[in-house]
Order: sequence, then structure tokens, then C-alpha cells
Amino acid sequence: TLAPGAQTEDACVCPVGYAPDQSGNCVCDAGTSPASDGSCKPCAPGFRKSDRGNAPCERCFPGFDCSGDGTALALEELPLKENWWRLSNSSTEAYECRQAVNATCPGSIARDGIEGLGCRPGHVGPLCAACDVGWSLYNGQCERCGPDTSRRSAAVLAVGIIVILVVAVVFVAYKLGSLMKLYKAAKAVSKRRKGKKAKSNAEATPKKPNRLVALYSSVEKALRVKVKVLFSFLQVLSIFGLCFGIDWPDEYEVVMRDVNAITNLNPIGPIAASCALGFQWNWHHTLLLKTAGMTGGLLTLWIIGAGLRRGGATKIADVLVHVRHLLIFLMYPTITTTTFTAFVPLTFDDPGAANNRTRFLAADLSIGYDDPVHSYYQIYAVVMILVWPLGVPLHTLWMFFRNRRGVIALANAQARQEHESEVRRLKRHGTMNAALMPSFQSMSRSKKRASEVGEASYLRERREISAKRAMEAMRDPLWIQSRLKQYEPRVFYFDFIECVRKVSLVGLAVFFEKGSSQNLAFGVLVTSTFLCLTVRLSPYVLVSDDLLAIAAQAALLLTLCLAIMLKSARDLAAYRPEALAEAEGFQSRVGSALIAIAAAP
Repeated sequence: TLAPGAQTEDACVCPVGYAPDQSGNCVCDAGTSPASDGSCKPCAPGFRKSDRGNAPCERCFPGFDCSGDGTALALEELPLKENWWRLSNSSTEAYECRQAVNATCPGSIARDGIEGLGCRPGHVGPLCAACDVGWSLYNGQCERCGPDTSRRSAAVLAVGIIVILVVAVVFVAYKLGSLMKLYKAAKAVSKRRKGKKAKSNAEATPKKPNRLVALYSSVEKALRVKVKVLFSFLQVLSIFGLCFGIDWPDEYEVVMRDVNAITNLNPIGPIAASCALGFQWNWHHTLLLKTAGMTGGLLTLWIIGAGLRRGGATKIADVLVHVRHLLIFLMYPTITTTTFTAFVPLTFDDPGAANNRTRFLAADLSIGYDDPVHSYYQIYAVVMILVWPLGVPLHTLWMFFRNRRGVIALANAQARQEHESEVRRLKRHGTMNAALMPSFQSMSRSKKRASEVGEASYLRERREISAKRAMEAMRDPLWIQSRLKQYEPRVFYFDFIECVRKVSLVGLAVFFEKGSSQNLAFGVLVTSTFLCLTVRLSPYVLVSDDLLAIAAQAALLLTLCLAIMLKSARDLAAYRPEALAEAEGFQSRVGSALIAIAAAP
């Protein structure tokens, strides 16, 4: 068509919806595409086209806002949806911010680079996950350093020190009482070895039992293993998100963040180390604190214990041995996770970089994965992997090998006693009643009960005698006793199995791409294997402890299964915008189910 007052063909203009291309031909304008009737119609919702031409509209990239003017904007100007981020304005791939619950990526604007453009104030770096200078990360949100953070840090430190001191005093007092009984038994055995006669129980003057000590001992015996199983369960559960790259629902993420801070001893957030120390605390410092700090602490306790033992204070030295074992149990899962995550990158699309990508450390996005400084920490992490994730189970195997004669004697004694007990039961109640024990059938109920009690007492005495003989053959009776206190002697090696389970779940998962289907499938396979193994072995002395361990591992398995379902729903919503509302509702239901599963054991 001719423009008003036009005199030449050059003054021709294209109809509405069309625009001239480089050759002067009228083609569909940006944001429109050819229709079947020959006209140009706007792109449908969820589609865009930034160039002129007769090409069809293309689907909008996930995370980008292609509504309104976004259907015709160039890639560099294309806005993002709320809580989405991209590394470069030339990148076609956007990423959902993991701290969406705290709105670290608010608004609907384009973000370019890692300097904090478009992030919540105080947030910088990939996914707006790091804190700027003068800010400290707490509960997934950066807060400005000031008097409030100082007061909270001091309060957390004070409460932590008080709790540690109270627990230590109670623990040492109980262990000293237990060791006194152990030493008295060992002294009696030593006297018998030398041919001396120990005073009989009838001649000994009975001491009035301490009711408080007896009550604590009974409660400790009933709850010690249960607390250990639950604590180990929460330790592993709270770091599933990091190990398997799972973006949990917001409500569940908040709960697991607090559980992780308590069970894996991560007080750095509440203490606001970046504010107190004057530099930005990052993953490198956490690695050094957990590995070098704990290793140095254990070596210090070992040196002190060796000095006390030489000085004759063997009871206190043995208490320090128990303290070392407790610290290893508490720190083993979190140190395993921390050391292995040194080799887990998170890759972002970056057209301006080599290989069109930039990598950051998944555990701390403020650290460049290919940074030369991080390579030195990776070498250090390899050394710590040899010391902790691999060294602890290998040390356990070595200690069992050193004491193999006594441990095998205990297992054999238990097998013989179980066999004898079963034979006696069959004689009383089985098909052999009439042929083997006809007189037993004519006994009164009270006599039968008295007979059963007498047999149980006899078997218990024989078991105690066998245990004493086995302990005499051991080179490290204190270490073995601490390991076998909760397990049946026939499965004395279950502590090693527990170490392998934790290494597999929180360590070996790093060899798969974080958040991938293969990663989650590996977790399901490992959890299922060790669940079946626990059911088959029933390793604990108390049946209630076996049931609790089975329930805890079943809860881990269900959690991973729900994570797979959650990933499938999100993947579907990313390519089918109409399924987004349904996916959000499903995510909310999964969050409630995950909290219920975590509380179930």
C-alpha cells in the first residue's frame, strides 16, 4: 500500500502486522507469525518470536516471561519470571532460585552476571545464593551485619557451650560408674588367674543401690540405641537435598535446614561468622573447620588420654576413649558429605565463556569450581576422604581383626545358646513332648513356670561366663564392648555396615549428576539394599530397636521415592505451562507428606 502523498514505489508501507525485511519484502513482524488465512497473528501465550520473518513462533524458554511485550522482545531484553535467574543476558537457559521461599530472586526483570543485579538486597552470585560483603547468611537469607547479629551469635555460643558442658558432665559421670563395674569384674578375673580366691557373693556385704544411678542406667539402656538410630536418621535425611540435588518444597526445606543445623552441628549460620570474623565465610572454611578442627580435636584427646594412662588415671583415659567414639559418630556423616561435595559442580549456560558454560561449586555458589584456589582444596579433600569416609570403616575392620578370636568366640557362644534354648523349647512344647519329656506334661502351671525361669537363669549364667572368657581373649576389650553393647554378637560387624551405608548415601552419590534420574535411582537402590539387609539381620539386642531402625530406613526410601515424583511433576510443568498449577498443588501435598514421613519414626 502507498503512504498518503506517495509518488514512488519506495514510499510503500506494509499492512498492519507486517514489516519490511532486509530485502524490502513485507513479512510478519516480531511477535507475530503467519496464519492459515495469510494474515499475521500474535504469538499464542507461552510462545515468542523476536525477529521479523514468516517463521512460526517458538515456545518460550522455561523461566522466561513471554507475556505481553515479551512475545516480541529480543533475548537480551527478555524478562524472567519471579524467582528465576540466568547467568548472562545472552543465555537461553534460566534456573529457578533455590531460596525461593525467601524471595532471593524477586521481581520480573532480566539478570545479567553474578554481581547481584535483580537479587534481593545483600544477595549476589549464581541463583542469588551468596551474600555480599557486610552481610551474613542465616536461614537461607542474607542479613546485614549489625548489633542484632552480634547478640544472636553470642547467645547461640553461650547456649551451645552450656549444653555441651551439661551433656559432657552427665556422660562422663555415667561412664565412670560403668567403668568402675568393668574394672571390678576385670580385677576378679585377674585374681582367679593368679589362683586367688575371690570373696563369694554370699560373704560379700551387699551395698545399698543408688536409686538415681539405677534409674539413669535403666533409662539409658532403653533409649540409648533408639536415640542413636533417630539421630543418624535425621543426619542423613537433612542432607539428602545437597547429596541428591533435590529442591524440596518450601515448608519442608525450612524444617530440614533447622534439622541439619542441629544434627550435623552446623552453627555457622546462627553464629554469623562472616560478621564476627570480618571476612566472608564460605565452604572452604567449613571444610577446614569440620575436618582439620575435628581431626585435631581427636588427636588432642588421644594425646591427653595416653598421658593420663601413663600417669595411672586409666578410668579418665577410658572415658576420653568413649568421648572420641561419640565425636566420630556425630561428625562422620557431615564430614563425609562435606569432603565429597568438593567434587560436585553446578554448571550454568554462559555463551560468553569457554565451552559455553561456567561452573560453580554446588555446595557454595560463591566459589568457582574451576578456580585454582578450589583445586588445592580438592587435593586436601582427597586426603580427608582417606582419613574419614574411608579411614573410619577401615579402622573398624582392623579392630575387629585384632580381636577376631574373642569376637568369634562370642558369636559362637550365642549360636550354641540359641540352639540349646530352641531344643529345650521344642522339648517342652513341640512334637517331642510325649516321647522325650512325658513328666513335664503332668507338671502344674506354677512348676512349669518355675522350670522355665530356672532354665533361663541357667542359660543367662552360661552366656555371662562365655562372654567373660571371650573378653579375656580380646586385645581391646573396651573398644569391642562399646561396639557390641547394642548389637547381637552374631552380627558384631554391623557397625561397619552402617559406615558403608552412610558413605554410599551421602558420599558416592556425587559421582552422578546432581538431581538427575540416575542420581535418585542410585539413592533408592542403596536405601532398598540396606533396608533389606537390616530386616534380614535384625542386628540390635532389643526388638524395638530393630523395628525403629527398619522404620527409619523405610522413611528414607519413601523420601527418595517422593523426590522422584516431585522431579517428574516439575519436569512436566517446565514443558507444559498448563500443568503448572497442578504441579504446584502436588508440590504442596508432597511437602506435607515429607514432613509426616520425617516425623513418623
